Amino acid sequence: MQAPTHIPVMADLLADILLETGGTIFLDVTIGNAGYFKKMLNLSQRDFHFYGIDLDEEALKRAKRNLRYSNLSLKCANNLNLSHIAKEWGVEKFDGICGDFGLSWDQLLDSSRGFSYKSTGALDMRFSIEQDTNAADLVNNLPKDELIGIFKDIGQERFSRRIANEIISLRPLETCDQLTDIVRKIYRGKSVEKCLSRIYMSLRVTVNKELEAIDQLLPAALDLLSKGGRFVFLSYNSNEDRRVKNFFQHWSKACRCKPESPVCTCDRTPRLKILTKKAITPSKKEIINNPMSRAAKLRAAQKL
Repeated sequence: MQAPTHIPVMADLLADILLETGGTIFLDVTIGNAGYFKKMLNLSQRDFHFYGIDLDEEALKRAKRNLRYSNLSLKCANNLNLSHIAKEWGVEKFDGICGDFGLSWDQLLDSSRGFSYKSTGALDMRFSIEQDTNAADLVNNLPKDELIGIFKDIGQERFSRRIANEIISLRPLETCDQLTDIVRKIYRGKSVEKCLSRIYMSLRVTVNKELEAIDQLLPAALDLLSKGGRFVFLSYNSNEDRRVKNFFQHWSKACRCKPESPVCTCDRTPRLKILTKKAITPSKKEIINNPMSRAAKLRAAQKL
C-alpha cells in the first residue's frame, strides 16, 4: 500500500488570496513541502520570488524537490527570528506572508520523529534536532502540575490530571507506544484517538514553543508586509487560531480608547483589514479527500 502524500490544506483558496495582491514576493513561514507556492505557480505565470522558513531540515529538502523553482530562497530557522532572517535575505517587504501551523504526513509517518501516537519510536517531537528539549524530557522531568497544565491548557484534555498522575507513576517513558498505552488505559471508548491527538499535540507544541513563535511572528510579519500585502494563516487548535484572530482584530481597529472616554485621544489608525469575517474551514469534500484538513481554520487580512 502506497504511503499517503501530503496535501496542502485549502491550497486553492490560499493561493487565490495571495495572488489577488498582484505581487511577486511571497514568504511562507512554515514552508513544509512548498505546496502553496506550487499551487500559485500552477495558477499564475508571474516572475515570483518565493521565500520559505522551516525548522525541519528534511522539510526544506522536500520543498526544494517539490517546487523546483529557481527563484526560491530557503532558511532553516525558527520563525521567532523573522526580522533577522529578512535582513539576511535583503528583503524589506513581502507582498504576502502565509503559514500553516500543522504537521505534514511526512512528519507523522516518520516513526523516528515521535509525532504520531501510532509510532513505536522515541518520544522526540522536535522539529529540529538542534533543539535541546524533546517530549521525553517533558514527560520524565516536569512536575505533575506542569504536565497537567500542558495537557489542560494547550490540549484542552479533561482527563489531564489522571493522565499526568499515571505518567508520574510509570516514569521514565522512552517511546511513543508507552505514552499511548497510558492514554488508552485511562481513556477507553471511541474517542480515545481524539484524546491521543490532544496529548501528542500539546507536547509537540510545548517542545517546539509553537505558541511563543506565533506571538513573536505576527508583529514582525506585520512590519515586513507591504501596503496592500496579505496575510493567510491556517491554524489547527484553538490556541493558535485565537492568537491569529486576536492579532487581526487588534490591528483592524482604529480607536483603542476606553469606552467611557468622551473623545478619542489615542489618534490611532488601523493597520489591517480583515478579509475573513469568520475562520474558513475545509469543505466536506476536502475533508473526505484529506482527513488531515478537518481541524483547519483559515484567516486572512490585508495591510492598509
